[in-house]
Amino acid sequence: MSSRPRIFMLAAATKIAPATERAEAKGPAHVLDPRALEGVWYNPESRNTYYMRFHGGELRGVYCYRGDLSGLAEYYNLRLVGDVILGRFRWLKRPRTAGYVYLKLESKDRLVGGWCLQSYAPPEGLEALPHHPEYLEQMTWIRQLPAPPLPEWAERYFDALAHG
Repeated sequence: MSSRPRIFMLAAATKIAPATERAEAKGPAHVLDPRALEGVWYNPESRNTYYMRFHGGELRGVYCYRGDLSGLAEYYNLRLVGDVILGRFRWLKRPRTAGYVYLKLESKDRLVGGWCLQSYAPPEGLEALPHHPEYLEQMTWIRQLPAPPLPEWAERYFDALAHG
């Protein structure tokens, strides 16, 4: 267990790697299409739920903490390369609470990796996360099938994205 403060958060916005980078990425073919990550994901350890949608060329999402009735954070600038997602997150009401996320696709329905606050990241930054698991608060995402409907607050989040 880490001695640094544990802050359970996550939600997602994902910027996709350029087509040339995606074409060169190694890993299962289904990983290269970011739409395959749309849906509802659940972390059984933290009991957090993640709502992911592809919107405007990006995989975006929002997350709630242990079933809260509102979103806590979002991901953004995520890149999908092969079977790895690297990106950033920030809290919606306190954007200065921000950090990085690393997830590896173990199967089409299971992501494993972790997150760290920006102030606890490796000095090399985001790209170094896969090589430094000691910086990460571990997490596992399991796809919820069939996907439950999105709560109203998550629909409002995605509507706001659509209307800028």
